[in-house]
Amino acid sequence: MADDRGSGSQLLRQSAGGTLFLDGLGRLAPETQELLALFAQRPLGESPGTLHRPRACRLAAGSARGLVTRVREGSFSGALLDCLDKIRFQLRTPGRRWAA
Repeated sequence: MADDRGSGSQLLRQSAGGTLFLDGLGRLAPETQELLALFAQRPLGESPGTLHRPRACRLAAGSARGLVTRVREGSFSGALLDCLDKIRFQLRTPGRRWAA
């Protein structure tokens, strides 16, 4: 969730009022999945100054891995998938005839 652009908490603050897109969701460590599920369960809104404040951004996520299968296998958090799996779509890459 964080890289050389800043910590996870900095990214969350910077995304306030917008949308935070999390790519590679299937690669997150179990501990990170648990924390993200807790964050995602908060209602959208603002309540500054409290430890359990609502989240201030929308969450969108992507994964190249089959997360439903990974939940069944026990390698991905069902709670996190339930929080984020509200609208699902699949991007297909074009076949060779589309390649330049």
